[in-house]
Amino acid sequence: MGQLPPLEIRSNEELFMQKLVQLMNENLDNFDLNINFLASEVGMSRTVFFNKLKSLTGFSPVEFVREVRFERAAEYIRETPLTFSEISYKVGIDDPRYFSRCFKQKFGKTPSEYRQQYND
Repeated sequence: MGQLPPLEIRSNEELFMQKLVQLMNENLDNFDLNINFLASEVGMSRTVFFNKLKSLTGFSPVEFVREVRFERAAEYIRETPLTFSEISYKVGIDDPRYFSRCFKQKFGKTPSEYRQQYND
């Protein structure tokens, strides 16, 4: 008799985070991405969603969305020739100056300095 493949068991937390990351990836360029949308898409109330996300990641939904946006922006800066304005819009931030200011707060470098670091 043949060997059975290992049974893959995922916890509810893993499934929740997988669904959330997928939602973020599909909607990252949505300027209106917010807790109401995310909670609705994962089938939870705002409060339950907030508490679950905070307990799993340590981030509030607003902080989580922002973290994902800027981590993806850093990836675009390292790996693509897109302009910083294009990247800003691609990650759902409709003000490139605000994007640059927040990027510097998070990474300690302007987007230009960050790109330079990876292109040297």
